[in-house]
Amino acid sequence: MITLIFYFVPILILGFIIALYAAGKDEKRIVQKTESLFQEIDEKYNNFIEKSLNLEILSQKEHSFDVNQVTEQCFTVIKADIDGIVSFINSVTYESIGLRHSSIYFKGATSMAQSFFRKTGSGPEKTLSKEDVQAFYESFTDAIKSDLTRRLLDLRANNYLD
Repeated sequence: MITLIFYFVPILILGFIIALYAAGKDEKRIVQKTESLFQEIDEKYNNFIEKSLNLEILSQKEHSFDVNQVTEQCFTVIKADIDGIVSFINSVTYESIGLRHSSIYFKGATSMAQSFFRKTGSGPEKTLSKEDVQAFYESFTDAIKSDLTRRLLDLRANNYLD
């Protein structure tokens, strides 16, 4: 009996250590993937907005620049990546995910993603609710409107001063 315990306890401890190591590696992979999705969203967003503003400059006020329309178009461009983050959050059961990358334009969404990782990893809800996903979408559209309004103001102020 003692020899059985003598062999069983070290094997159990070794198995536990291996499981912790594997979980740590998996968590790092999750963080890297989520951060890369946020970086891709930042790049796509910036490229789209710069092209939209360049078209605004070239048009010389022939068409009024509609912030809501550009926001909807931009959201359409980045929505697939946002849905990728939502799917990733729903598929992970770790609550201690810490994102090191802070999005240039979507800081609120980065913080929200971290809180969603905690929610789906520790709570009884294993996936995000429709309200959570809608709030996540709204954090992106609010950030787009905010940045776009700031850029338009800068553009108009610079054109006025020139």
